[in-house]
Amino acid sequence: MAAHRFHKPVLPKSWFFETQQETIAAPEWGQIVELTSQTGDRAPFIIIENAGSASLCMLAREADFELSANKTMAFCGAIKVMNDRLSQSKHQTNSQKGRFALVG
Repeated sequence: MAAHRFHKPVLPKSWFFETQQETIAAPEWGQIVELTSQTGDRAPFIIIENAGSASLCMLAREADFELSANKTMAFCGAIKVMNDRLSQSKHQTNSQKGRFALVG
């Protein structure tokens, strides 16, 4: 909630991520999506804001996410990406592998 209300406006940084064949046309606030970096790292993200063709996403994995060979993203880090980089998350149910830190 804090990131949604108080984040500074940022430009998309889509170059870190692979374009997806099947994308999500209109991601909704709170939806869990998946992003794949150019290095092959894949992780779940939560949609914080949808601004039409781009969305602000927050990392929902406790382990660091490798954006590039020399840049990582920490848990709860936010990044804005074009919606053609988002794919449906495979972590939609509790029975599947994946660990999320839940608050509230």
